[in-house]
Amino acid sequence: MYCVICILLASAVEALDVKPQRELYTPDYRIYHNVSEISRKLRDLIAKYPSFIREHETSQRSRNGLKQFVLQITNFESHHQNKTAKILMSFGEHAREFLPVETLFYLIYQLLPPRSAINLSNFEIYAIALANPDGRLYVEKSKNYCWRGTYPSGVDINRNFEWEFGGKGSSGDKNDEEYRGPYPFSEPETIIYKELTDKIHFDGFLSLHSGTRHIYIPYADTESQRLRRTHENEKEMRTLAWEMSTATKHKYLYGKAIDLTKYTADGTIFDFMAGVKNISFSYAIELWGRKFSKSPSCFDLFNPPNDQLEKVVQEIYQVYVKFLNGILNWKRNRENQAHYIQAIAQLNIPYLIPDAMDAPTMESSLLTVGVLFVLICVILVNERHFLFRRVFFK
Repeated sequence: MYCVICILLASAVEALDVKPQRELYTPDYRIYHNVSEISRKLRDLIAKYPSFIREHETSQRSRNGLKQFVLQITNFESHHQNKTAKILMSFGEHAREFLPVETLFYLIYQLLPPRSAINLSNFEIYAIALANPDGRLYVEKSKNYCWRGTYPSGVDINRNFEWEFGGKGSSGDKNDEEYRGPYPFSEPETIIYKELTDKIHFDGFLSLHSGTRHIYIPYADTESQRLRRTHENEKEMRTLAWEMSTATKHKYLYGKAIDLTKYTADGTIFDFMAGVKNISFSYAIELWGRKFSKSPSCFDLFNPPNDQLEKVVQEIYQVYVKFLNGILNWKRNRENQAHYIQAIAQLNIPYLIPDAMDAPTMESSLLTVGVLFVLICVILVNERHFLFRRVFFK
């Protein structure tokens, strides 16, 4: 989980400990997917729907040689690369958070025909389905449902990125659940993010977690808090965050990460995507969480009970729909604006050309109307003057 819910752990347990606890409930693998079932189902989907879902070829694997399953989801028969919204989504970063991967399966099923209300021809979605397979497998085998990092190194991959790496919003202690690793991208599991974003400029990025219901906007790091740093697209990100926050009956809190959590986090994935890769919409979302618990257990803090899982993932799907449609509408508006600027530029009237980086504002719209009004007046005056001369001559 991106947010550490220290207050929920018993006083006998150290705040950032990753030792196993006595659990209120554990996953039923007839309902939740374990690592082997995740792999099998993804392979089945890729084989069954080759026109809509394919595995992105990469030589990168986890430290123990497991696949992260990088999926490419689009309509391969009809989409046009330059007209699609490009999305990157990250699931399964923290080993103990089973829920995000479960929401991915439901999302895929809803995107595929004949169910989908989303036209995949408009999107090119890359999904890292199981970002931390070694850690997840360790959780399953050890039944330590508090384990968060990679295995065996214990690195929190959400502190291992090259954005304000090494600040106090992470830890250099290998026994700490926020252990950042020895240097940025020290973990094989984080390399795929750099590989993808080096090749593709994405319009939107989601880092999916669980533990509460929060939508985080960059930035989360210590230095950004000190500088009061904001992202250039923060206003638009806030607007879309509000739309996602109201997508379900459970209202999500949204805002800058440092405002919601009251502590900093350095080297996070979504800050890296916003600050280094300049992705216009970059979020970390906590999809689900219990209101309050005094139990020292872990699984129930991050994952719903087995009999509630289906209902929870169905509801969360609406958050994804808002996100995808919001990015698509934003991209179309930018394209329409570019066409508008190009058309006006051909008229050689500089006063009508707004700032190419901003949508037309009220001031620019009023200026445009004013210029047109003056032009019309000039034409009418000239015409009237011409008629006056004709009458006077007569």
